[in-house]
Amino acid sequence: MTTESMCIKLDSAYSEYVIRSAASWTFSALNNFPEISNKSGEWCLVFKEPISSQMKSKFECYINDYRLRELIDSSTNQDRQKIISRALRSVYEQDALDD
Repeated sequence: MTTESMCIKLDSAYSEYVIRSAASWTFSALNNFPEISNKSGEWCLVFKEPISSQMKSKFECYINDYRLRELIDSSTNQDRQKIISRALRSVYEQDALDD
């Protein structure tokens, strides 16, 4: 993550979901929400006003948190789909027995 005056630049390896989720939790005030773009293979968050180092640190924490959530979701997707299928199957079987 690099910072230039009122711009934070991040690697484009992060998904848009991760960037926007972290930004929405960190910079929830409308007057402090950045303009987000993906140019030249990197994300750029441009702010109207300078942000504190504390806000940058908070943003980094949210980036890490949402990236981890995204990795966990993608690695457990098959298992979650199996659980959902079994639950729905049991609901339909129960409905058939009730009829």
